Amino acid sequence: MSKSIAVLDPGSTRFKCGLSGEAVPKATFASVIAMRADADATNASAAGLKKVNKDMHKAEFVGEEVLTQKQALNPVHYPIQRGEVKDWEHMELLYYQALHNELKIDPSQHAVFVVGSPLSTTRDREHIAQIMFESFAVPRLRILDHAACCIVAAGKASGMVIEMGGSGTTVSPVYEGVTMRLNVQRANVGGADISAYIAKQLAQANPGGSKYDTPAQMERVKEIKHSVCQVSETVLSKIDPALATEYVLPDGQRVKVPASAVVGAEGYFNPALIGATERPLNHLVHGSLAVCSDAVRTMLLQNVVLSGGSSLFPGMIKRIENEVNSVMKPKHIVKAIAPPEREYTAWLGGATLAALGTFPQVCVSMADYNEFGPGIVRRHW
Repeated sequence: MSKSIAVLDPGSTRFKCGLSGEAVPKATFASVIAMRADADATNASAAGLKKVNKDMHKAEFVGEEVLTQKQALNPVHYPIQRGEVKDWEHMELLYYQALHNELKIDPSQHAVFVVGSPLSTTRDREHIAQIMFESFAVPRLRILDHAACCIVAAGKASGMVIEMGGSGTTVSPVYEGVTMRLNVQRANVGGADISAYIAKQLAQANPGGSKYDTPAQMERVKEIKHSVCQVSETVLSKIDPALATEYVLPDGQRVKVPASAVVGAEGYFNPALIGATERPLNHLVHGSLAVCSDAVRTMLLQNVVLSGGSSLFPGMIKRIENEVNSVMKPKHIVKAIAPPEREYTAWLGGATLAALGTFPQVCVSMADYNEFGPGIVRRHW
């Protein structure tokens, strides 16, 4: 029986990984790396990570370890920022964490499927291939963008994918399984930006409390955000003070949550609310569809696939339908598809494709890579 395929979905804030044929990712961890304050920064390499022991004295901390450390850490590193990989050496550490420490597999014995950004460049895909073949010796590799994977998970061939990720919002039209890259629109308003805004509101409402200036404290903010935040189904004209509430943390601490924090997710539709100068979500959709024919536009709007944790806020589905309709002329029927597993929709699409019998035919093999080098990705993706 053939070996299962490792499916990796690295995001700016969370990294999801699992195996083909599974219904949910085996592991999800923070896309973050840090070192002890007294550690030598030159040791922060993939080679160094492979040698360190799993104890409190090691130099590097990856993923959830960063969020739980009480000792002093050097500034944390986020290899992926605003959907773009900024540091490929640190990115390799995240891949190592996923393959060896989370999935606990020998990557040289398993093909790998990597979910990429709709805005990734050919050079980005070459970097991925270089790491996978040269550092991990994988036998086969497939890279497919996030939007195309989401469409597969939704059981559609064409549609409009709205990804509400940790570091931004991306709108990607997909036609017959292929992402229309030139039409992809993005705004740097994501879950982390909403969390940062909420953290400020909480600090002001709870003087003398937490300053929310560490990764661990920001995890508390995210916990509060996903528990109390909501979105108005129509345009929010003013904030109702009656929305203010209180949240009890696991340690029993009571936190006052002002109404301004409860409606923090309104920042997707009114970025100025959270101090951002980005375009609102409905304008992203309009810009993405502007050059499409009316027939294609109609088809895409009837299959608006939502992805990302922020799409789970109460009221979000109806609000998106209303907001998109507000900028479309003439009016179109807008139908949002919100899979219950939309926190990991792209990963699920990748796992579905990786389980198909045709998977080897769309991969780059180690033999291909050895013959043509990183440039082989230009022929495939």
